[in-house]
Amino acid sequence: VFWSWAAKSALAEAEVEYEDKEDYSIFVAFDLDEQSCQKLGISKASAVIWTTTPWTLVANQAIALNPNENYVITKEGLIFASALLESMIAKGLTKGEIQKELNAKEFEKLEAINPLN
Repeated sequence: VFWSWAAKSALAEAEVEYEDKEDYSIFVAFDLDEQSCQKLGISKASAVIWTTTPWTLVANQAIALNPNENYVITKEGLIFASALLESMIAKGLTKGEIQKELNAKEFEKLEAINPLN
């Protein structure tokens, strides 16, 4: 049930109007610590996240991965879902050369460093 707080009354669905709003988003790279990189057999890597709420980054405690997704580590050391490879190339974030492809399980219990802390 839609509710008007101003009128203190229920609203019919036809009374509800939506406005499209353009909002900003950013990509942020969280470096993996040295021990995590060693476990993956690489020298350096950063998990790339995307957010529309950058003000929450300071409080981030974890990076969520889809357990049914495969992830790539590019030659630049960037980690993101393999399904996003073409999109990341188009955005100019990577050249797309893959160093490794792993399933999400292989990233469990690894530690990343929040770039804002």
